[in-house]
Amino acid sequence: GNLTNMKATERAMPMIEKALEIDKSWGGGWDWVWIYAHAGGAYHETGQHSKENDTYELGLNILPDNPEIIAQQAICAFSLGDTVEGSNYIAKYRSTSESEGLEDYWINFYTGLLYVGANKFEKAIDYYQDLIAHETQNNQDPWCEWQLAYLLIDNEIDVKEGLRLIDESFKKNSGYAYLLANLHHAKGWGLYKLGEDTLALEHLLKGWELRPYFDYDHFLQIKEV
Repeated sequence: GNLTNMKATERAMPMIEKALEIDKSWGGGWDWVWIYAHAGGAYHETGQHSKENDTYELGLNILPDNPEIIAQQAICAFSLGDTVEGSNYIAKYRSTSESEGLEDYWINFYTGLLYVGANKFEKAIDYYQDLIAHETQNNQDPWCEWQLAYLLIDNEIDVKEGLRLIDESFKKNSGYAYLLANLHHAKGWGLYKLGEDTLALEHLLKGWELRPYFDYDHFLQIKEV
């Protein structure tokens, strides 16, 4: 899966770089954060970390203290083994997110995702387990359970525990299609890991029907099953 994603990223790089080149030719200043986050992420996936960090700095010159870009900087630092710099970026991500009014729950949720992106799975698991243990707003509980479950399943850390969490999250979901899509996706992927191909495909396809936008990993997993 990672090799396939790497090849897809490599194919996308010329188009990403062309977009940045066009912006520069028009005088620069494109204030759409995702061009910098996605371009930097693509450089990261292809091991071009100098270009990655240059892209983040370019974005921060236009969008100072943007938490999405700072989050990407944290992932890069942790991935390269610089835990001190990574922790500093995490602290900055938290403060900038707070200043933008993001709830503490979601700051912690996305911080967990940063650790996932940097392959710091133990830290991510700690974040999600803590959120599940302390969260009192039931409408948010399923998101953490889904994210933790997918982490456990996709990385084959504890597939059965991941499926148990998915079933718990199904019980709490109020019918939000995007969450249901992710739950079916995770359950299907977990069942496939346990060798239950037929039932796995049913859940993967159900999740695909509910998904509001294209998801490349989900697409590849359906093809594999």
